Order: sequence, then structure tokens, then C-alpha cells
Amino acid sequence: MLIDLKLKLLEAIYKFYDEYAKGYFSVCVPGCCKCCTTSVLATTLECFYIISYLRSQGKLSLIKRLSGLSEKGYLRPTITTNERAYKCLNRIVPEEGDDNYLVEPCPFLHEGRCLIYQVRPFGCRSFFSEVRCEDSLEAIINPKLLTINILFLQIIEDIDIKGLFGNMIDIILFLSNSKNLEHYRQSEGISPPSILLPNRPIPGFLIPPNHRQEVNMVLNRLYHTKINGVDFKTKLMELKQAF
Repeated sequence: MLIDLKLKLLEAIYKFYDEYAKGYFSVCVPGCCKCCTTSVLATTLECFYIISYLRSQGKLSLIKRLSGLSEKGYLRPTITTNERAYKCLNRIVPEEGDDNYLVEPCPFLHEGRCLIYQVRPFGCRSFFSEVRCEDSLEAIINPKLLTINILFLQIIEDIDIKGLFGNMIDIILFLSNSKNLEHYRQSEGISPPSILLPNRPIPGFLIPPNHRQEVNMVLNRLYHTKINGVDFKTKLMELKQAF
């Protein structure tokens, strides 16, 4: 099934990125959870991965922590990462959403620890800061790492091309419906609610000139990463051909 191939590609990205990010300085430590909020954005692929993990661990009941949250005014994107890239590359000013949204602790946060840490989405996985957020009231990230983060966000969205993008809470609640989950698993067309956006293909990467060498190195290493003895790039092309 295509979903199995998608998950293998996603796992390879997570593993590659976790190792790559160790090369950057960060003050983030276990128990540091200022950035763990209801503002996490993700794709259906990432949320399917989370649900699959919870099922395998007998922890599907954790989804109940999301009950009632959909009525709250937390962050909901008006544009996907690749749609933003398309507009920026074509010198179209992207429409921005309302900045006045509710920010509360992530429902998967318990006593300062993440209950889904092993399968947390890339938006969480890539959130680092060179200063303590409690002190500066904002995160400061190495500009080169930020470029790499956007690169991977674009690739993940592209892999999940027939899927959706939005707030993690909304997508998990959407997929918690067995009919929606099965349609997604079978790569069938799904009718999303207005709060979720269709994923877009990569129109090109957003790369500052001074970061091109690093991006080329990262892509080369990623594409040659092995998945069951086969290059990541070959597996990616296999997925593309299926669509």
C-alpha cells in the first residue's frame, strides 16, 4: 500500500533530521516545554503516524485529550508550506491569517513531558532555540537550520500530496473518524472540512544564496539514505510514479 511507502519515507526523514540537528547548538532540554502549545501544524501523514503509534501502544485513549478543543480559536493556517513557497517564488504576496489566536499548552503535554514524543510531528521535532524561551519570550534559531527546516516541511508535504495540512489537533480529530481514516489509508479522495487545506507539490525550494551549499549537501545525503537497502530518492520516485 502507498501509505506504507509514505510512512517509510517519513520515518527516514525523521531519523535523518534528528541526527542532522545535533550539529546545531540548542538550549532545549527534557522538561523544557514553553513551545509545546496548541499551535502545532502538521500533515495527515504525520497525524496518521501518530494515531498508528497510539493504536500499537494501546494508547488511543490519549486522543480524548483533544475533546472539545476544536471549538477553541487556536492557530489554523490559511496557506500550506508549498503554497507559500509557490507564491514567494512567483513574487506573489501570501495572504496571512489572523494573528489573534488562542495559545494553550499542547493536549499531549503531561507534567512537562510529551506523551507522543517518539512520533511527534516535524513542526515539534524541528523547533529549537539558542536561548531559553522563558527568558527571551521568543525562540531564536540558527538561520541555516531554519532554511533546512523549511526544506523538510516542503518535502513532507510533497510526499503527502493527496493529504491535508492544518493544525495537528484538527487533523487528528478528522482522522479519528474511522471512515476518514480508511479513506486516507487507501489513498482515496477525502472531503476535508474548511479548516484543513489540501497539500501541494513542491514548486521549488526557498533557499537563500548563502545556504545553497548546505541544502545541496543535505539533499544529497538524504537522497542516498537507505530504506531497506534502497536509496530514499528511488523510493520517492516510486511514490511519485504511483500517482
